[in-house]
Amino acid sequence: SVFYGMRHDFAWASIKDNLNALNNYSRRWRDSTLSTGAVIHPVSFWDLFANYSQGFRVPAISEINSFNSDLNATIEPEKSDSYEIGTRLRYKDLSQLKTSLFLIDINDEIVFDSTQLTAANPFGRNLNAGKTRRYGVENRLDVTPISEFSGYGSYTWMKGIIVEAPLSGMPFNDRELGQIPQ
Repeated sequence: SVFYGMRHDFAWASIKDNLNALNNYSRRWRDSTLSTGAVIHPVSFWDLFANYSQGFRVPAISEINSFNSDLNATIEPEKSDSYEIGTRLRYKDLSQLKTSLFLIDINDEIVFDSTQLTAANPFGRNLNAGKTRRYGVENRLDVTPISEFSGYGSYTWMKGIIVEAPLSGMPFNDRELGQIPQ
């Protein structure tokens, strides 16, 4: 089985400061992304699959204007490429086990950097971290012992690192990203 899909995103952010026109902000973003993959069914209870998808996420207003009046108009949207390979095993309609390996490359990931100080914000600010990568393994077990009850459990291990920092003084290459669920 093969699948393919596309989507087009269009977003517009606008901030109007009636007290200080220098803090006004208006920006539009658009991007088309795709998703594709294949599933091979060697036998009725076993699947092998591979997926590729792209992502596009515009910055939230709280990421553009993180504190006080510290407007960072240089923040770019995040774009990602995700790859996954894995397998699924089924036992009748009673249970299904899925395990997969994944890799996600993100360009312009938005991160907080406490070393980027401005007069308006002495705490730091959000910035684009260049290229980052997440990789890991995901496992999931679904069970339906009777038709009136179903449950599932999952376990994911993931690591995230900065692959390529955009400028000197930014978060450095091979630094682990914080707040990555493991």
